[in-house]
Amino acid sequence: MGIDEVPYGYYAGKAEQGRLVQAGEAPWSILRATQLHEFAGQIHQRIRLGPIARMPVMQSQPVAAREVAVRLVELTEAGPAARVPDLVGPRVERMAHLSRRWAAATGARGRVIEAPIPGGFDRAMRDGTLLARAGSDHGEQTVVVVGLSAPALGQ
Repeated sequence: MGIDEVPYGYYAGKAEQGRLVQAGEAPWSILRATQLHEFAGQIHQRIRLGPIARMPVMQSQPVAAREVAVRLVELTEAGPAARVPDLVGPRVERMAHLSRRWAAATGARGRVIEAPIPGGFDRAMRDGTLLARAGSDHGEQTVVVVGLSAPALGQ
């Protein structure tokens, strides 16, 4: 989501891959999705500084990996469809909140703090650039415990 607007090398690479696929001769489909539910735990583990997990000030709209997989199978079975509607989770969450929930659920020790990271990538994480766009499809599973999903209940 928003990779065309975020000054971050990984996203620039993904955007370029998409452009190359679109410019090629082979029929194609591209599905963009927001971060998966498991992302909070992954980032929590990667950016720890001793007992502290310093989470960026980030909004996310996590989607269940299962829902992305189902959509990819549907697209594959249906045949090339070019750029299809993005797939996003059912609600917006703060990454620090998800990280705290993941830590509590897994017994990870330490403190989660939320702090901005200087630059344009941080701005994109805060301002909604990485969230749903008009016309996006919304998944139904919400994060109950990060890494474990359950159907959304009237949210």
